[in-house]
Amino acid sequence: MKALLIAEKPNLGKDIEKVYRKMSFKDDITFVALSGHVLELKYPGEYDEKWHKWNLDTLPIIPDKFQYKLDRGKSHFYNSVKSELKSGDYDYVINACDAGREGQLIFHTVYQFVGSKIPVKRLWISDTTDASIEKGLNSLIDENDKDLKNLTDAAFLRSYFDWLIGMNLSRATSLKTNAKVP
Repeated sequence: MKALLIAEKPNLGKDIEKVYRKMSFKDDITFVALSGHVLELKYPGEYDEKWHKWNLDTLPIIPDKFQYKLDRGKSHFYNSVKSELKSGDYDYVINACDAGREGQLIFHTVYQFVGSKIPVKRLWISDTTDASIEKGLNSLIDENDKDLKNLTDAAFLRSYFDWLIGMNLSRATSLKTNAKVP
């Protein structure tokens, strides 16, 4: 079987690949890497022109559906991953982003933005020692695992919550205190 491993950062991908090359892993793996958050939530004015200008009358700002956009400075990382996901060459994808909520968010924003339907397995490691990486590769977790699904949901919800508080509270505070606004 062929797998595509997506690491959160290039250095992490290199560390995992180095260990993989030394072991007798059953599947052939291609390695690609992101560079942290390559996608970001759109700004208010990108959802609706009325939210572009800071005005108390338009608060609260609550999009019908949250949408992501590409961080232009990281487009080469995104395009590389997208190209591999769209290639049709893989039986499954390995999410090798950092263990935790933020790693889940980084991987799944890209995976969903691309529209991939390739089955996903999770590499869950808390350090990058050779022993830890080898153990993680030999015990990949299916992304349909209830705990991983809940962690992914929590990651998206936390990002939406942070956006809502940040965009609304920043504007309300600035406007109420007559601070200079963009």
